[in-house]
Amino acid sequence: DNVLRKFLPKVRKHLEKNDIYPSLYTIKWFLQCFLDRTPFNLTLRLWDIHMLDGDQTLVAMAYCIIKMH
Repeated sequence: DNVLRKFLPKVRKHLEKNDIYPSLYTIKWFLQCFLDRTPFNLTLRLWDIHMLDGDQTLVAMAYCIIKMH
């Protein structure tokens, strides 16, 4: 929610206007995006980076995906 508020306020406003709040989609979305939606080799690399750098990486990747779509 903080990332959307700071960097994509229009997207956040649109989602909230339609009663779609981050708590409804974040957990399942993170798992789906990083397990089912990326090639297996990339998924492994993302989780390696996550283990090395922590949650920052997943938040950054999620931000990029939201911004692209």
